[in-house]
Amino acid sequence: MNYPASRSLPLPRFRLKSALLALALACITQAEFAFAAKDPTDVTAVVAGAVKDDKLSITAGNDLFGDTAAGVPKKLHIEYTLGDEKLSRDVGENRKLEIVAPAGKKLVITKAVYGPADGSKPKTVAVVTENPGELLATLPGFKVELVRKADAATEGSWISIAKDPQGRLLLGAEPKEPISRLTLKNGKVTKAEILKIPLSEVMGMLFAFDSLYINGRGNGPDGKNVYGLWRCTSTTAEEAFDKVEFLREWRGGGGDHGAHTILLNPDKKHLNVLCGNFVDVPADVLPTSPHKNYADDLVLPRAEDGNGFGAGRKPPGGFVVRMDPDGKNCELIASGERNTYGVAFNHDGELFGFDSDMEWDWGTPWYRPVRVYHVTSGADHGFREGASKWPEYYHDSLPATVTIGIGCPTGVGFGTGAKFPAKYQRAFFIQDWTYGRLIAVHLTP
Repeated sequence: MNYPASRSLPLPRFRLKSALLALALACITQAEFAFAAKDPTDVTAVVAGAVKDDKLSITAGNDLFGDTAAGVPKKLHIEYTLGDEKLSRDVGENRKLEIVAPAGKKLVITKAVYGPADGSKPKTVAVVTENPGELLATLPGFKVELVRKADAATEGSWISIAKDPQGRLLLGAEPKEPISRLTLKNGKVTKAEILKIPLSEVMGMLFAFDSLYINGRGNGPDGKNVYGLWRCTSTTAEEAFDKVEFLREWRGGGGDHGAHTILLNPDKKHLNVLCGNFVDVPADVLPTSPHKNYADDLVLPRAEDGNGFGAGRKPPGGFVVRMDPDGKNCELIASGERNTYGVAFNHDGELFGFDSDMEWDWGTPWYRPVRVYHVTSGADHGFREGASKWPEYYHDSLPATVTIGIGCPTGVGFGTGAKFPAKYQRAFFIQDWTYGRLIAVHLTP
């Protein structure tokens, strides 16, 4: 490995504290999970409804209660009162249970559970109710509430989110699907709109400089369909974004490994744009860019991915660029990521991301787990396609802040300004699509 003599690589200023905090352990994506969990073993209502004239006669089986614990023996446990006397009975699966109240006493069912005979709770897909937050396991003091579920027929499948200066949420969707806008009051949606912006496959949005910036697909000035960076403004009071300007193309920018997050630089004068490993570095990056040296430096030919994914793609992999508000004067800031979907600035103006692994590399010497990393000026984080990924001990590779293991990174954000305890206002929140996790990473300078 040859090291560029002229290059000085800043070291990361943040490291991980001792623990990663899992705040949520489920991801709700399917339509049938529009509601949340009740205990399927609770059959109190069914049993109570079977009481006639203070008599109960039922057969405890799946025909009556459903299969609340597939593949294991079950029993029915009943708690009831006869007048002032509190009693209970158990009966095995497919066995008959009869209770007759003595004369002058009333039979009242207070609890009935049909579940595993050993008394354990079944591992089963949740029956649903009206609050999906009940499905999510959270830390004490945290609560998760459903704001809105996308209407697949009219709104599509949401893949990006941004907040406008009025506090409304804009939601970008998949190819050929629209941009939605939600007006909220006290955490509830009071108005839902479909904006007629002629862009789709929206992977990133930002409100800045009195404009809405979008990474998305649309027709360029020559009528050619192109994926790029767009600036949208409104010429009327309706804020309909009727003026859409094409600023620059992202070659390879469409798809999951394309152009993603757009951020306002801490200097309030520039845009920062995050791109995945299938996007070409713009040909017009300035020679004054802080990151320049990223070519392959191989003694042996690269062993490409055996399934051909990313085969032939040259460095630098994923990257971050900085540019003027009109998309010009583009500088390459850092690279060597695989496919980071989101980056965010902390309260000190330091940039962090959550990068993906290549799952087909599991078990190989060059496998890199998903990772949180610090984006410093001029940094190369060492991702290369195939077997050519850099080990972290390379002197010109900036190592991960922390590795998380196996997962699929999506959105990220710092808790700055949130109504959270101070500890969590400084935390870096990262989302893992694979395991449906929201994780808080606690960093220290």
